[in-house]
Amino acid sequence: LVMMRGEQPDWSAPTPHLTAGWGASYRVHADDLIHAWHMLDGDPPVPASWQVAELAVHTWDLATAIGFPLDRLDPEVAKVGLGFMRENMTPERRGHAFGEEVEAPADAGPYGALAAFAGRQV
Repeated sequence: LVMMRGEQPDWSAPTPHLTAGWGASYRVHADDLIHAWHMLDGDPPVPASWQVAELAVHTWDLATAIGFPLDRLDPEVAKVGLGFMRENMTPERRGHAFGEEVEAPADAGPYGALAAFAGRQV
């Protein structure tokens, strides 16, 4: 959302840790992002595929953490996210959020391939 407002995020800032109310917090931020897209006049400061990649990687993170079956997720979302990341994620852009690409198992599926590219252990 920060980038949708044309601002640069502080990548060094600590990530807030929510132990309660995370669902409501996510919904509020998602609504804010949708609102930003609706209010957009002209070209977006970041492409939609960037946001798809961001959401898809963190969907894998969450699904894996809670044991949600990855085959129940929309594979097209992961494919779009991976396509964007392959085109734009250079080593110097990985920062602290993404490790080096790891090899995904042959049966990893689209979300596993995306997670492996993002440096997650699949």
